[in-house]
Amino acid sequence: MARYVKLTVDKYDGGDINWASVSLYEFEILGEETHENLALNATAASSGDEAANLVVDNVKDEDMTTRWASTVGHNDNKWVSLDFGSVKDVASVTLKWERCNATNYKIQSSNDGSNWEDVKVLTYSRCNRMGIIKNIVILIIQ
Repeated sequence: MARYVKLTVDKYDGGDINWASVSLYEFEILGEETHENLALNATAASSGDEAANLVVDNVKDEDMTTRWASTVGHNDNKWVSLDFGSVKDVASVTLKWERCNATNYKIQSSNDGSNWEDVKVLTYSRCNRMGIIKNIVILIIQ
């Protein structure tokens, strides 16, 4: 159970163009019993947005033509979090990346939005192509 779920990117690879940003189409959180997308009614927050049209609310709009992109910079923390307003049972998290340059990242949970617990830590090699990448992380947050 968690009130907040957060994606934190610890390391990324900007590829040949060395683009220092991560980009996510959707951040879906499915509840354990109903399998409803808890993200739809959540309040989204982030470490910052790359541009006015690449805002954090795009990660929960179920529209694959919109996306969130972090601020551009090699030395900043990149994250997105969702606040459900109350503690919820969380069964799984689906990440729909715009490009797969996040190489080390983690899913975290919190009941207060300040103290975060790592639920799943992931490490992937950079993909050699651009495009929609889906990493589906199945977990139960209790």
